Amino acid sequence: MKPHLKRQWCLGKITAEFIAKMENLLQIYSKAYDPYFPVVCFDERPCQLIDDVLTPILPTPGKPAKEDYHYKRNGTCVVLMAIEP
Repeated sequence: MKPHLKRQWCLGKITAEFIAKMENLLQIYSKAYDPYFPVVCFDERPCQLIDDVLTPILPTPGKPAKEDYHYKRNGTCVVLMAIEP
């Protein structure tokens, strides 16, 4: 068990409208490449900019790295990505 690890996601209610929109999106992604009609995907991810309060201890052979759970918050940012699959 690794209780410190977790997965988290959020999907709205899976309705007929939601499924129809997802199927439409999958049809767009399955189209052949067309340089005159490119498919561009865009996503964003908010991030916290944090720093260590105490210097972490680096791993050594047979021992994991050690970090204190205290941190200093240095603000936030948003990572933006636009790609053409």
